[in-house]
Amino acid sequence: MQNTNNFNTSQHACRTRERLVIWLTALLSVATLFVAGALGAAVRTGGTGQHYAFGEIEDFGSIVVHGVHYDESQANIIVDGVPNQSRAALKLGMVVEIEGDFNYTLGTGTAAIVRTNRAILGQVQSINSANGEMQVLSQRVAADLSTRLGGIANLSQIAAGDWVAIHGLNDPARNLFAATLIEAIAPPMSALSEIRGVVRNTRDDRFRIGVLDVISKTARVENGDFVAVKGIFDAKSASVLATEVSVTPEIEIHEDAGNDIEGFIADFRSSRNFTVAGVAIDAGAASYSGGTANNLKPGVRVTVEGFVVNGVLVAEEIKFHSTEIESSDSSGSSIEVSGIISEFRSIGDFVVKGRRIDASDASISIKDDHAPAVGQKAKAKGKRKSDGSVRATKVEFEAN
Repeated sequence: MQNTNNFNTSQHACRTRERLVIWLTALLSVATLFVAGALGAAVRTGGTGQHYAFGEIEDFGSIVVHGVHYDESQANIIVDGVPNQSRAALKLGMVVEIEGDFNYTLGTGTAAIVRTNRAILGQVQSINSANGEMQVLSQRVAADLSTRLGGIANLSQIAAGDWVAIHGLNDPARNLFAATLIEAIAPPMSALSEIRGVVRNTRDDRFRIGVLDVISKTARVENGDFVAVKGIFDAKSASVLATEVSVTPEIEIHEDAGNDIEGFIADFRSSRNFTVAGVAIDAGAASYSGGTANNLKPGVRVTVEGFVVNGVLVAEEIKFHSTEIESSDSSGSSIEVSGIISEFRSIGDFVVKGRRIDASDASISIKDDHAPAVGQKAKAKGKRKSDGSVRATKVEFEAN
């Protein structure tokens, strides 16, 4: 028979240990936030610090990510694994990783490395251009008004069987891939498809990315790994016979740098604890722009700024994304587009953020002594047309 005194002593010791663990956990959380805050205060009040950014190229004139201009003139530009590419290889809508320095006084950055990888390369299996959706490599790919297009004017020019290269952000909560750039391309000589994603359902000689089966007898992967896959796609079996599988970080956050990462909220446990682009986020001390903590939920697109402590990104600020100011997604809706002119035919016909602006009947305001041209910033208000272009009623060409 168990001694009652020993039992009570044991219970008391257990309670003491539990309280100690809770106290130490709370203390560690406070210390983590204090350290992160101290690190942030050391550089964000002025000066220059190491910096990492992950997100979509929004504009040029340097490259603009999260509204910040990064000078990439001396950077090693790595496109789909090929280093030392020219600045011309970068395109609006590409999702890039930037490593370099950030001037917290001026709010600008200098890139040492710019890295970009297409997420999907393959043949279109089906497409609904009216809804802005297609299926490629068994992945549901969604386009919206902010998606840039290359080699085509609109999605109706893409048909099943066409080859496309897609940049974008994975949205696990809605089980789709949100495209930021869709390029129509010629069939590659190798006929190899490519996909990057998270490993699920590993078994025997195969695993899954979404609902796509990847067959490989040599790959050594585990559930949760992020991989890059090349291979031959078989639409009938919804599978890829892999010729190459490599495990790679989804993104490379840095503990000794400021980090700004963009993506969709997933693994949502609370408004304080969730993931973005596979990175654990602690939002307990965050400030918010464009929303509040109540707006945090799976499938919401955000940019998180902060410092990494023990593998967790302790958020200083969370910004909610609104792609363009509009009343609805339908044709004929009011829309406002603002950005750098990437193509200029005339004062009534130009392109901003990959969207053609028809300003033939618009009121025009020119706030510069020079005639509008490529590289100048413009703002257009009007109605969205069925092909995604804008029939402008008002255009402002801003001073450089």
